[in-house]
Amino acid sequence: MVDFNKLRNRKNVDSMIKNLVIDTIIQVNEHPDTPNEDIIHQIEKTTDEIINSINELTPNTDNMEHICKTCKHWDDINQNCDSDAFVYTGQGEDMPENGLGYSDFESYNATVTTGPLFGCIHWKKHNQH
Repeated sequence: MVDFNKLRNRKNVDSMIKNLVIDTIIQVNEHPDTPNEDIIHQIEKTTDEIINSINELTPNTDNMEHICKTCKHWDDINQNCDSDAFVYTGQGEDMPENGLGYSDFESYNATVTTGPLFGCIHWKKHNQH
């Protein structure tokens, strides 16, 4: 049957779906007396599990408002975040419990860079003060 742990790697999704088809063909050939309803039920169940696994790998864009490109902390030109929760820890600074620490190796310039669809718990509306 399909190894759903392999679905954690998006590259394996196609091969998992192909394996589902192959497993189904093998089951039909090895057990020709299996009722079609049972085979269809197993295919539907496995397909649902594959879709759920794919959905876990796909960013949730249902609430597109809470992503970087709509956040007041995000500089869309440089793709940097200036949230107070993102703390430079290169000189021993304390990091908030719900924060992200970043540093560099030679004390030059370090920033937090994100893509426009990244989101986090520190999102603030653009016009919020």
